[in-house]
Amino acid sequence: MERRSTLDIAFQIIEEANQPFPFYELWEKVVEVQQFSEKESAEVISRFYTNLTLDGRFVNLGDNTWDLRKNNTYDKVHIDINEVYTADDQDQDDDIEELTAQMEEAKETGMFENPEEFDDEEI
Repeated sequence: MERRSTLDIAFQIIEEANQPFPFYELWEKVVEVQQFSEKESAEVISRFYTNLTLDGRFVNLGDNTWDLRKNNTYDKVHIDINEVYTADDQDQDDDIEELTAQMEEAKETGMFENPEEFDDEEI
């Protein structure tokens, strides 16, 4: 019996069901079709996940639920990268402000033996 690729099987499973699947549920169905042993399944699951994320036919809808890209509009699956970076940048800015305040407080309370040696430029 010739084995098909796990991605082709996953595509067929989602297409026939016409619904998205959580990753592990999809993987269980692929394992069943491929008749993988437990050992084989454990050996290839990470490769399957990596390939799933790279294959343009599939899209992650969030919470590790997968569907076919053709079943979803661009607006539904598009993530604005600027929003992701903005949130991360804000978190970093907040962390820097907090550390700066802590260092200023430490200087004022005498936690440094020689506060004049403290270089504000290091923050």
